[in-house]
Amino acid sequence: AGESAVAVSALTGEGMDALVDAIERNLARHSATRAFRVPAADGALVSWLYRNTEVLRRTDDAEGNVHMTVRIPPVNEADTLLRAGVYLEE
Repeated sequence: AGESAVAVSALTGEGMDALVDAIERNLARHSATRAFRVPAADGALVSWLYRNTEVLRRTDDAEGNVHMTVRIPPVNEADTLLRAGVYLEE
């Protein structure tokens, strides 16, 4: 078996946890992680980020902003930056 191969038993399901871990590692390796500060009033954008990215962390501040760290799949990166790029945190 190669380095990326994971053995899974179709009969018992043994190895499924290792398979899921390998898939998650592979997806993370090819995804961008970005931090945004979105006005809480822009609930539509916050909702869009939840639907189209993996939200890794969210905090709300006293000034009415939602700070979100998200993992963006490659297929959604351009659209995410078009929609939320103005709110990127450096």
